[in-house]
Amino acid sequence: MRFGNKKPEKTRKERVVYQNFSRLCQSTAMIDRLCPDQFITPERVRMTAWLMLAATLIGLAYLFATAHGTVDSLGRPLGTDFSNVWTAGWMADQGQATQAWNWPAH
Repeated sequence: MRFGNKKPEKTRKERVVYQNFSRLCQSTAMIDRLCPDQFITPERVRMTAWLMLAATLIGLAYLFATAHGTVDSLGRPLGTDFSNVWTAGWMADQGQATQAWNWPAH
């Protein structure tokens, strides 16, 4: 119960969190080390994007180069994640939503 202007006492957990946060805010050297602005530069972002694009294109080229028709080198069909979702959506649109769980119906 609170009377007058007396503030309620903080719990032990609240005091520890506040003390740790206060220390972190006062330690500018730590904040400077943790600050990503010096590490993440436009050049590094651009280089990372180009490397991701190159890795994707290399992976796709390998996938299609080793595929045999519509199956990959391990005998799995290509694009199964998309075709299953598309077929289930099409079946639901046609009023056959329960048939989406019936694999032979696909």
